Amino acid sequence: RPERLRLVQDAAGANTARGTLRDIAYRGEGFTFHVVLEGGAELRVTQPNLTRVTGRPAEPGAAVTLAWDADAPVVLPA
Repeated sequence: RPERLRLVQDAAGANTARGTLRDIAYRGEGFTFHVVLEGGAELRVTQPNLTRVTGRPAEPGAAVTLAWDADAPVVLPA
């Protein structure tokens, strides 16, 4: 789920992935980030706007790190 992912600063570990920010949309109540991972897969990340934002958290083309809690992934049957 896009809302279970977070854009973080310089995190590393089992529950992280690195990629490039392709696009960002500000929706008033939050942001939607489109991130292309190093392997080529694309993920959508949604984050609520919890504080008044005066600029973008990152710019398209920037290297970013995604993180998620260990219980966030859900395995679906094939």
